[in-house]
Amino acid sequence: MANLTIIDGHSYIYGAFYGVPDKAATKEKFRVDAVYGFFALLRNIIDAFPKNKIFIVFDSKKWFQEKLKEKKSNDLKELRSLIDQQMIIQKLLDKVNIKWIQHNKIKADNIIASLANYWAKKEGKVQISSADYDFVQLISKDISLARNLHGLVTKHDAKFIKQKFGISPEQYVDYQSIIGDENDSFIGVKGIGPKTAAKLLNEYKNISGIYKSIDKIPVNIANKLKANKKLVLKNEKEIPMTKTVPIKEFLKGKLPDVDKKLVSKNINSLLNSVGIK
Repeated sequence: MANLTIIDGHSYIYGAFYGVPDKAATKEKFRVDAVYGFFALLRNIIDAFPKNKIFIVFDSKKWFQEKLKEKKSNDLKELRSLIDQQMIIQKLLDKVNIKWIQHNKIKADNIIASLANYWAKKEGKVQISSADYDFVQLISKDISLARNLHGLVTKHDAKFIKQKFGISPEQYVDYQSIIGDENDSFIGVKGIGPKTAAKLLNEYKNISGIYKSIDKIPVNIANKLKANKKLVLKNEKEIPMTKTVPIKEFLKGKLPDVDKKLVSKNINSLLNSVGIK
């Protein structure tokens, strides 16, 4: 039995790039702030779960480019820097013997969901490390979300989610279906916020239960739900991550144990090893 930390690679890169206040660069003016920040986050998660194996999943380059253009990076030079640093990070991960995957056709979320489901059934417990709350939908007795922010790793289990959102992890898709998710371009029901959505789900369990009991719900809320039923049902269908990606092809051979000393090696020395000075 072995436990596994699955890292949402682009969550780490994105947080590192925009989370490092000073734009660290080499003497040749090559930006390495995302590299430094990524490995700082990596060391944090290793310290939090020192005995875990690690698998890092990146989204396709095309998806990441499109997402950044939509979200934040109007500056193409900055976008280019981020993509260049991603390639350096992947080379350094090879140097420190940490397994990673980047699939051109399968979304990272679906690989992570499938790998977490597979590992929890076959091997041991799983910690998914991402800043993205979408992974709440995967939380179970064997799978938790480990958010790694500002030097602090916070483990989110079912109890934590109940305290934070007022719902169970199993209800998170229903919850998002009502309130929406701007990060993934899912539009919610206008006028119904998180507290109302949680209250409805606590009373009626899920989307189906809410619409079956629509006549019992206060008129102003019921009317909004009726008017947006197609939207809510569309969200309910599209928000869930798939757990059926064939995962064995990504796990060829055993995952190596993490060499903490190698990961903690001076980052400048690691950069020199791939020709960045």
